[in-house]
Amino acid sequence: MKIRTDFVTNSSSSSFMVNLEMKFENGETILLNCEDWTGDYESKYLYVKATDSDGNDIVRNSVGCSEDDDFSYYDVNHIIGDIEFGHLNLAEALEEENISKLIKKLENAFSINPSSEHKEKDEDGEEDEELEILEDYDEETLERILETKDTLQKIADDSHEFLIRNLTSKDDVKELSLSMEFGGRGEFLASRENILEKIFGWSDSSDVLDILEEKSDQETTLEALKELPCMKHMSEESILQIIRFWNECDYAPGMCNIGQNLEDGKVRLSIEFDEDCW
Repeated sequence: MKIRTDFVTNSSSSSFMVNLEMKFENGETILLNCEDWTGDYESKYLYVKATDSDGNDIVRNSVGCSEDDDFSYYDVNHIIGDIEFGHLNLAEALEEENISKLIKKLENAFSINPSSEHKEKDEDGEEDEELEILEDYDEETLERILETKDTLQKIADDSHEFLIRNLTSKDDVKELSLSMEFGGRGEFLASRENILEKIFGWSDSSDVLDILEEKSDQETTLEALKELPCMKHMSEESILQIIRFWNECDYAPGMCNIGQNLEDGKVRLSIEFDEDCW
């Protein structure tokens, strides 16, 4: 299921959409959908839906900001909170023995942190800076900003409550899939490096890129990648998918779909992309 809020037709725009779907042995499910539009049109969106075993909604909510709003998301993002997807390597995350840490990895990927885990304000003047930013908005717009913040926090809290209730062991997970879709045209397209960073994160992707950029033969590259901690739990087939993507995509694909799916207890990764890369 994808929630597309608009279509980008301008020449320098790109979209990034993510869906994380989990089905548990008790029949309950949760979907987290995140969208990020960049370039001539700016928009961010987060949607959550959780259902019981009969398909009835337990949680259903969404939040978003766009350039059409009277307030700039980028001006107040540290007040509202982030509406974006960071990175998630399911093969690595599912090897986490501590279920609380596994849940945190899932939540951090979507930048949704429950209230109980929010950090206290430090004494570096951050609170004063927030107040100064808020003073720039009229009363009506300020109300909308705070409503957006509250909605995002409710999504975080409701999602957390659902996950801690259903995810007490990895054996509780019946089906799990993560899909990432990159698309668009022009200067804002995601590069190969940007795309791999959404799987591994900035630090680990740097190690992956160092090996890929050596342009060794496939066998040597495969063996070197296998030694990386972030690749430890990936199948050989998945690693070969990454090598193929890197070798056949010169810079930035106009379209790229990445899937991470749980099959027989193992995560399988797939990458589909336009052969006609920028």
